[in-house]
Amino acid sequence: MARDPASLLISVLIPIFVGVMLKLISGGGGHPVAKLLVADQDKSFLSSILVGAMSQGPLAEMVTTQEVDETEGRARMDRGKASGLLIVPKGFGRSVLDRTPAVLTLVTNPSQRILPGILEESLSTMVGGLNLAGNVFQGTLDPLLDRLQATEGVPADALVAEFSVAANQLVRRVEPYLMPPAIQVETVNLEEPKEGAPERSFGDIFFPSMFFLAVIFVAQSLSDDLWKEKARGTLRRNLTTPGSLPLFLLGKILAAGVFLLAVCAVALSVARWGLTLPFTGIPLAVLWAALSGLFMFLLFTTLQLLAGSQRGGHMLTNAVTFPLAMVGGAFFPFEAMPTWLAAIGKKTPNGWALLRLREILDGAADPAMIGVTLAGLLALSGVFFLLTLARLRRFARSA
Repeated sequence: MARDPASLLISVLIPIFVGVMLKLISGGGGHPVAKLLVADQDKSFLSSILVGAMSQGPLAEMVTTQEVDETEGRARMDRGKASGLLIVPKGFGRSVLDRTPAVLTLVTNPSQRILPGILEESLSTMVGGLNLAGNVFQGTLDPLLDRLQATEGVPADALVAEFSVAANQLVRRVEPYLMPPAIQVETVNLEEPKEGAPERSFGDIFFPSMFFLAVIFVAQSLSDDLWKEKARGTLRRNLTTPGSLPLFLLGKILAAGVFLLAVCAVALSVARWGLTLPFTGIPLAVLWAALSGLFMFLLFTTLQLLAGSQRGGHMLTNAVTFPLAMVGGAFFPFEAMPTWLAAIGKKTPNGWALLRLREILDGAADPAMIGVTLAGLLALSGVFFLLTLARLRRFARSA
């Protein structure tokens, strides 16, 4: 391994590269934020309420607004500098009060997929709310809204107080019909995070999966070593020495384990301190990832010995690697998978290992579950060791 520094460097850099890319994609930390440019041509009381609502409450964590004129906004959208441009036409507030049609224009960025959808759904909800409010307030608050609409600058205190009193009286009149509501909605998270587990961002969710995928690829690469030994004749010559094949195979496993420990230590250290991901238990995570990688190494080594050629070994291990990685949460986190597929993936050996790794990094590891998973992986590793050993002598002697 030491005489092949390029492979060493590539194996170490793959998980680091993945982590850096995820950090850049997630905007340096939390979830992505949509940037909304607003060209408010109406400058009315109601248009300011509409625009202000886009950056209030929960939306404030997902949307930032900036006021521009339409020409500048369209120019910035052409350069891809925002997620969307909202154009509020002149007369919008008057149209809402008069219950006449008004058209809001939302220009979205075609190079983004999720953030423009958030803007569209949020704006649609607010327009529906304005319609509903208009129907309820029509004939009751319209005169006051007319006066607010006609006010230039900040409304007078007396007018604001009069509007508040009228709104409060209206709420009291409709209260018997709306409170309590006819339908109660309760949001239930079927997979509640364990106590003490931190809230995870985009990078926190995706990095363990991508890192585990890199560990699988490293293990697959290391399993090719027996074909190199065979091609150079060292494997056949080993049969003539006093050393036994079990010790030879254990030496291979030990070398792979040391290498995996180094790769995992570098990658997780960079993720924790270089990329400032909020991971905990790094030493235990390094050890767990290396042990999981050794299990995958033994699995791939067994498959290599079943093939008739080195190329066939590559094809066989690839045929097993990609389905296992995709179902087992390495290509996509379990949160991004359909429920039925995630349930299957969590029952695969690599799915077990990945779940425990994420729990360790989140500081929510259950010693009992870690012990059960470790016992299962060790048992399967023992089976693969015996299968490899049973085939190794015939493999070494074959042409």
